[in-house]
Amino acid sequence: MRSLLFSCSSASLALALAACSTTAASSASGIGGAMLTTSLSVHVEGERDGAPIAGASVDVGGAVAATDAHGDATLTTTSGPVTLRVSAAGFVTERWIGVDRDHATVSLVTPLAARTLTGTITGGHADSVVSVATAITMLRTSSPLASTSSCAGGACDVTLTVETRAPALDVVLVEASAARLAEGVALDGAGHFALDAAAIEESARLVTLDVTLPSAPGLEAVVGVPGVASASGVVLFPALTPVAASLSAPALEGALAGDRLWYVARAANADGSGVSMIFDRQVGADGAVQLPSAFLAIPSVTPTASIGIAVDPEVDLYVVEVYSGDTAERVLVLRPRGARVDVPVELTGVSRVVVRAVDTLAQPGAIDLDAAEASATRIATVEL
Repeated sequence: MRSLLFSCSSASLALALAACSTTAASSASGIGGAMLTTSLSVHVEGERDGAPIAGASVDVGGAVAATDAHGDATLTTTSGPVTLRVSAAGFVTERWIGVDRDHATVSLVTPLAARTLTGTITGGHADSVVSVATAITMLRTSSPLASTSSCAGGACDVTLTVETRAPALDVVLVEASAARLAEGVALDGAGHFALDAAAIEESARLVTLDVTLPSAPGLEAVVGVPGVASASGVVLFPALTPVAASLSAPALEGALAGDRLWYVARAANADGSGVSMIFDRQVGADGAVQLPSAFLAIPSVTPTASIGIAVDPEVDLYVVEVYSGDTAERVLVLRPRGARVDVPVELTGVSRVVVRAVDTLAQPGAIDLDAAEASATRIATVEL
């Protein structure tokens, strides 16, 4: 799985949000083909390995079929848009509202598991800053799931509670003039890791990025952190000087030669229930960061008999996650129409609802969710 680790660093705030592009699978997750008229073909697979899921339940407007050994099912339906619901034992249920094409590939994920992880890094410098995080997809829940802290006396102890499907972590150690990166750090059975900083290869020297952050009306604590996209994912580095005008970042040389430099900015509302993030996925060689001109607004949501969302014309995908006990369902609203969209949800017994607005830069026609993971430049999330 390709990952993006996001770290906000300041004297009083030490949070990280993570995201990742999807695992390579047999086909792109999303909808495509011709306009939906009389039948819908559905392929169901596991997101992690792309393996077909046999026996999954596929429901379109009350017409139900089970996938065959190849993960395929075809249902007779009316012209679109329709609502597609896919479920399988051991996976999070998916419901897609607004399917208007005659082919759909649905990648199911296993439920998230909450874990408390600890780690010790020894042998660092007294001025070191360490960031530890694990990965979670951009179009799924992004919880505070990492710890960023200084290393007094060269020893760093970190504790983080995460919701994760991945058992490994990425550890970044930033010193006065260079950065070190340890990827895929394994945890023992107790959820602990130990690293000697001297054994972590120096990744790159630090350089300065020039940044102009857009204003964020109604939001506060705008923070930006640079990072590097490599073969194993995207890791964002804790900033030694977290200010808007300039930030330290690793140079794309040595171990990082040929990689791409990223920049992420984050803003939150006053009570922390809503977060908006913007990305520059290809920082120029001159160190100038080109961010979108504005943050997306935090979604306006009204939970009554259903989840009502005021549609933002700049949003082409809403993701609603509903948690109830040990079960979870993810609802995708594709190309929302009108001023408001209602997501029918049985709220009795629900413990948590997360609504995410995504600017995927999608074009009319097919919707490729894998591409949305890889290209979205603006995301805003609110938790009810």
